[in-house]
Amino acid sequence: MASVIPLKDIEEQFLQCGICMEKLKEPKFLPCIHRFCQECLEGFTEEGVKEIQCVTCKKEHILPENGIDGFKNDYNTKNIIQFIQFQEAVKVDPLRTCTHCKTKLKASAFCFRCDDFLCEMCHEFHATSGIVKDHYPHIFSLSGAETANLTIKKLSLLKEAPNCQAHSGKLSELCCTSCDNLPICMLCIYGKHKGHDPTDISSLAEIQREMLRDKVTDLMQYKEAVYQMQEQVTDTKEDLERNVNWEEQRFQKTLDSEKERIVKEIRNTEEELKRKHAELEEEMKTKTSAEKKDLGKESKEEYEPVCEEAKREFDASLTKLREESKNETEQLQEELRGVIDRISKQLASLKTRKDKQAKKIDGTSDYVDRIVNRFETVTTTSDCIRAAQNDWADVQCIPVLCRAIDLLSKDVKVGSKGLGYLLFEYSTV
Repeated sequence: MASVIPLKDIEEQFLQCGICMEKLKEPKFLPCIHRFCQECLEGFTEEGVKEIQCVTCKKEHILPENGIDGFKNDYNTKNIIQFIQFQEAVKVDPLRTCTHCKTKLKASAFCFRCDDFLCEMCHEFHATSGIVKDHYPHIFSLSGAETANLTIKKLSLLKEAPNCQAHSGKLSELCCTSCDNLPICMLCIYGKHKGHDPTDISSLAEIQREMLRDKVTDLMQYKEAVYQMQEQVTDTKEDLERNVNWEEQRFQKTLDSEKERIVKEIRNTEEELKRKHAELEEEMKTKTSAEKKDLGKESKEEYEPVCEEAKREFDASLTKLREESKNETEQLQEELRGVIDRISKQLASLKTRKDKQAKKIDGTSDYVDRIVNRFETVTTTSDCIRAAQNDWADVQCIPVLCRAIDLLSKDVKVGSKGLGYLLFEYSTV
């Protein structure tokens, strides 16, 4: 169940700033629920601009009047990060000594109220003394089993109420719903927040948590649709590749068939030339033999001109045949070059169309990945908030989270409806 989520099960990426790629410092929520270091957002925002684009999901958000400082603080994530850093510090130096007294004895606990390591004596003093009895709920044992099994809810119990922003040194006791759930102390009711709507933190937090439960329940109806969008994109990439391969094979088959036909015709032309050559030779031999027979025993001088004439006729006919054969062969070779050029252009055009469609699919894939990232960020954040049940963090974070869920639900509904038809178009070439 969400109420026993161990800190070790929270992914490192969830606690990482998407700008500096380091662990979040003073994390701020954007309305899309992606979180970044306040300093990173300030450095990322140009002077005079009225909007800021989330580097994770590319959503544009209007800057508050007071700039980045106007975005909500992510108290829940900040508390988790602070304690993980605390755990890491203990692992690096497991023999830490008490910082609450001067004995330098080995520390056995840590008081989040004093911000001190406690030895056994100071730990016992915190547990029994009326002076610091209100510190006891904020003490954490440094035993291995305790640190290994720390849950978000246990962590939230260790943290105290935030300080009042208007009155330093005073803890907040109420929330001003007129000022977007701003934590205030009792003095604020008679000062800046006089006439506003101060509300008890516990009752307001419960109302917010109930609202979050309803929003998450509605959102989870789209969980299958969210991940199906990713599957659709993957299927479309495969369909495009399959369609392109089929077209390439079709063009190659046409080219091979045309090559085979033209080469065969060229061979037939060469064979026809050989046949007609042989016929001419046979015709010449027959003609000269007949002439020789008719002349009988006449002189050699009369026979030679006949042979020479027959040879000239043979050469002229053979030259003509060779020229005709050459012309026909060149025409066939030109036709083959034309076929190769046409198929090459068709393949080049196919590649261009494929690259264009693949680029569209990649753009859609990026959009879907951002939807999935938003869904996972929202659900993980919701799990952490609902598990911790930290009243002060909840009244600050839940309204932002609920608005992000509304926007996400709308985007999923619109995206899932039109995605199938769009991707079908992208898969064709």
